[in-house]
Amino acid sequence: MVPIATPARQRGQAMLLGLFVLIIGAGMLFFLFNSGQLLRERVTATNAADAAAYSAGQVMARVMNFEAYSNRAVMANSVAIGQLTALASWNRYVVGIASSYDMQSPGSGEICERFCFTAKGLLPLAGTYGGNAVLEAYTGVDVFEIYRTYIAPILDYSVPALIFTSNGISNLRMQPPGIKDVLLGTLPVARRQAVQDVVDRNYEGFGPARGTGVLVEDTFFSFQNGPMIRRYRGDERERLRATVQAAAYKDPFVEARSFERKTLFPTCVGANGAKFDELKRGGGTKVGLDDWEAIDTSAWHEKYLRKGKCRSREVPLGYGAGEAGGEEGLSTTNMGGSGANKRTASWAESNATSMGYTGLPAFYELSAEALTRERPAARFAVRVNRASNDLHVTGRAAQTQPSGSMELMGPGGTRSMAALSAVEVYFERLTPRDDGRDELASLFNPFWHARLVSPGIGAIAETLSTQ
Repeated sequence: MVPIATPARQRGQAMLLGLFVLIIGAGMLFFLFNSGQLLRERVTATNAADAAAYSAGQVMARVMNFEAYSNRAVMANSVAIGQLTALASWNRYVVGIASSYDMQSPGSGEICERFCFTAKGLLPLAGTYGGNAVLEAYTGVDVFEIYRTYIAPILDYSVPALIFTSNGISNLRMQPPGIKDVLLGTLPVARRQAVQDVVDRNYEGFGPARGTGVLVEDTFFSFQNGPMIRRYRGDERERLRATVQAAAYKDPFVEARSFERKTLFPTCVGANGAKFDELKRGGGTKVGLDDWEAIDTSAWHEKYLRKGKCRSREVPLGYGAGEAGGEEGLSTTNMGGSGANKRTASWAESNATSMGYTGLPAFYELSAEALTRERPAARFAVRVNRASNDLHVTGRAAQTQPSGSMELMGPGGTRSMAALSAVEVYFERLTPRDDGRDELASLFNPFWHARLVSPGIGAIAETLSTQ
């Protein structure tokens, strides 16, 4: 006997089927909600890790660029001190020229004999002497005397004062506890703070419980048995000395102020042959680790006959020297050819102008290991963790709280969601060099940048262990 479906039975079966479909739909909607919430959490964590890593990388790049700008400022300051030292020497040299002119009071014939009839004329020097002689004869104005009386004392006072001021500014930046020491000393704290600040900003609107940013796989402070940057001091400052000297010698006046000229015709003929009178101008500047030295000399090497041979007599015309720093003993050996005028150079050394200067400061540069790398770079990763109990998914921080198999994150509150991002601080010149050569990484050029890179295997493994 086949049961007959009554209208009431049909309505009941339909209600059960509808209830079953409703339960299935609610479950699917429930899991869809969980998936959306979980995806939101995952995207937020990933964005937070990327932003935090890049921001921390930018902090490091800015610090390294600041170090480069500071080193360049110290170089410029040191070059300025070298130029001032050369100016102090040149000033005393001009005073010597003025004194030599007053003592010798050369007439126009002697001036022309010495300066006009040389191989290259030396018209500027002849004009200086001759022009001043004519001006003094007709007006009574002695330019040399004016310089010696009024201008030279001003330079004698102002140049040492400028060197003292420049030296103080350099020490403020470089000598501990200077600005650079404070900046590098606080770098670890600044990076961690930047990471956490960015993570907190990404989790605004997620309630009081937020993610935690952690730095992992940091090669900046563990770059082959030491930090990537180190302080160079004492005899290690040779790299800075060589760089400062190369920069200072871009100005020809600083490097060498020398020339030699001889008369057109022999002034002495003897058993040793025909000899010419010579004008020798020697001058130059050099930098040491703890001082700048400069010297200027000029002398007329007059030839005369004695016992059948031509001899040479050195007649000083002008001399001056300047020394800034603590190294004692001004040496004229090969300093712009000043050693050719031995007698004059000796007078210059004994009357050198001494100025206060503490030498090249200690400085920060890439470590020896980093300098050997063709492309040294600092890498580190940022891991963002968010505790499972803080996730806005069912069974955690969401208002809907199912249990059992419906709990998306599974039982317990010890698990967490983690996202990982890595950054690299690298050196790259923005535009090619004019000479076509490659720019090597250093802390003397501010071309440090940050970019996101793939995390290392170690960082990935550590991150997986936290989930």
